[in-house]
Amino acid sequence: MMFISPLAALPNVRAGRLHAMAVTGLKRIPALPNVPTLGELGITGVEQQLWFALLVPAKTSLDLIARLHKEIVAVLKSPEFAKAVEDQGAFVVASSPKGLTERIQSDSVSIVRTIKTVQLQVDE
Repeated sequence: MMFISPLAALPNVRAGRLHAMAVTGLKRIPALPNVPTLGELGITGVEQQLWFALLVPAKTSLDLIARLHKEIVAVLKSPEFAKAVEDQGAFVVASSPKGLTERIQSDSVSIVRTIKTVQLQVDE
């Protein structure tokens, strides 16, 4: 058993080399409609999602950030792009620069909490 990105697992699931037991997101993946979420199986408190973002240097002008955001969201909202992403087992979620900052902060808190809960340590 392993946790793996749908992007990496899907070709192997479709080829019959892997069996998808559940997904860790809050909703099912359109590419795997018969695979339940962990929550549906009664396993709560586990939610991990793979996400991608475009980051820029800290001193990038707000005007350039706004322009990049507008252009990227236009691509993300195109039906062709959304379908291509969903066919690979993912979802398109267009956020804002502020939303991304909040997501990074939230995920950081969650990861630290998980590390402390399971008492992970680094072996040097």
